[in-house]
Amino acid sequence: MRGRILGIVVFIVAFGTIAQAQTLTWDPNTETDIAGYVVSAGTQSGVYSSNVDVGAQTSYPLTNLDPTRDYYFAVRAYNAEGLYSAYSSEILLPAIAPPGTTVISSFQANSTYPLLAGRPVTWTASATSKKGSVEYAFWLYSVTGWVKVQDYSSNPSFTWTPAWSDRGAHAVQVWARTVGSPAKYEAWVGTDVFTITTQPLQLTVSVEFPVPPGQTITWSASMASAPTGVQLEYEYWLLQPSGGWSIVQPYGPQTDFTWTPSATGTYALQVWARQVGSTSNYDVYASSGYFNVSKGPVLMKSLTADTKLPASTGTTITWTAKARGGSAGPLQYSYWRYREGNGWTEVQPYSPNNTYTWTATWGDEGKYAIQVWVRSADSTARYEGWLGTGMFEITSAAVQLASNVTFPAAPGTPVTWTASVADTSTPVEYSFWVYNQATGTWTNPRPYSASPTFSWTPAAGRYAVQVWVRRQGATSNYDTWRGTDILTVAPSAAKVLSLNTTSALPATAGTSMTWTAAATGGTAGPLQYEFWVFDGATWQIAQGYSASNTFAFTPTSGKYAIQVWVRSAGSSANYEAWLGSGYFTVQ
Repeated sequence: MRGRILGIVVFIVAFGTIAQAQTLTWDPNTETDIAGYVVSAGTQSGVYSSNVDVGAQTSYPLTNLDPTRDYYFAVRAYNAEGLYSAYSSEILLPAIAPPGTTVISSFQANSTYPLLAGRPVTWTASATSKKGSVEYAFWLYSVTGWVKVQDYSSNPSFTWTPAWSDRGAHAVQVWARTVGSPAKYEAWVGTDVFTITTQPLQLTVSVEFPVPPGQTITWSASMASAPTGVQLEYEYWLLQPSGGWSIVQPYGPQTDFTWTPSATGTYALQVWARQVGSTSNYDVYASSGYFNVSKGPVLMKSLTADTKLPASTGTTITWTAKARGGSAGPLQYSYWRYREGNGWTEVQPYSPNNTYTWTATWGDEGKYAIQVWVRSADSTARYEGWLGTGMFEITSAAVQLASNVTFPAAPGTPVTWTASVADTSTPVEYSFWVYNQATGTWTNPRPYSASPTFSWTPAAGRYAVQVWVRRQGATSNYDTWRGTDILTVAPSAAKVLSLNTTSALPATAGTSMTWTAAATGGTAGPLQYEFWVFDGATWQIAQGYSASNTFAFTPTSGKYAIQVWVRSAGSSANYEAWLGSGYFTVQ
């Protein structure tokens, strides 16, 4: 043993009260010559009045503790030469108040363990007191010890978003006491030790193995979701048949590594990733496993599309072929497209590109099939392998027709209809038609034009709306169309359907959120909206009555609630309908 021994991490793993059995446990030291451990204890931080040599074991039962006093514990390791390490991080086992005053009935997290860095988790406790209301405080444990993360308040929940740097072991405790009590706590409950980890690093490859010499290979590293604000850098290592492991792409922001093997053999690849600025060898890594570079017959593995088929015009579709083998790389790919009634056409001549991208446009409606032909780089054959799709259909792009008003609506409500077509490959024009159920007739208030919107203020009645779409310059009545069901415009009771915000709750102080209300009915339109905010003490008008159904709000920390009041145009009532958000917390 040279110098101090590092790496001791201590955890109280049997949570409960001092009056219950407790066991102190710690991680074994990583050095090979450890002879044993000494557990030190005291009632003051850093002052240890008791030292117990527990031998080579890594746990020690705690007995005969005074429940009215705080206890502090630390561990040292020693070797056969009698050299001691520094103290481990200190563990506090706090005193408790007399039992029975407050009882914690539950303490749960809204996520399963282990937890992911960057993903928020909320712990919620439920407690009762014989003497009155209960307040809660929360503590968080890491390798550096316990930290109070939320002081006593009426809030029974604690929300934490672990950062990338929080990877490792943690625990959470909640303390509860009667409001006004001078005790540190009257009850507490803690979690078991849990781990903060990251999403696994994924490593994908552009080819199927084995591949021939000369075949270019690209590996791509990715992570499903890294915590916000974390920048990663990547380093690639290659194991070659002779020479062992070597760095082939040093740490940098590039997530891909491209390599062209020149000789046959068995290889392996690893990618290391770490946070930018870190000095560790890596934070996470992924491995390819062993793969072979060798010559052999061409074998087709797959031909897949990145879009579900059938598809509509305007949809971009990319087919990707994967093949293995061959006598020399890079393998060459040729794509052919079949159209029912027209036959086969080569749409992409032989090249190393194993993908083919096609965007069907207006007029391409019909039934198709795709084939890919593959051959080695040194081959003159028409193909050495091939694979094809079944027949699939390209249909006309669907028209979407949306309204800024929810029906039933009040008479006199301005309505804006907006049409959209997924296929933007060709300029189109729009014509809007309105059906009046009372007269049984269709009218064309907005003939064909390039504008996809139509403004309409209906009187009382029942209606339907259609939009016709055709290519600009076409003489057909329409190429495609979309229509509504029967719509009711009549006086009725106002009703608020929803009140939603653009931000997840609970929110962070300073977050800009937009609240949007949706309402129907009323005796006259347009409906008017008024927004109220509760700041934890009083309700105040934040946005007076207007036709706007949205409200922008940037809160500071605290407890809030939002309400929207709705009434008909011209009404003098305080409101005809309302809806509230319920209470939410901004931290």
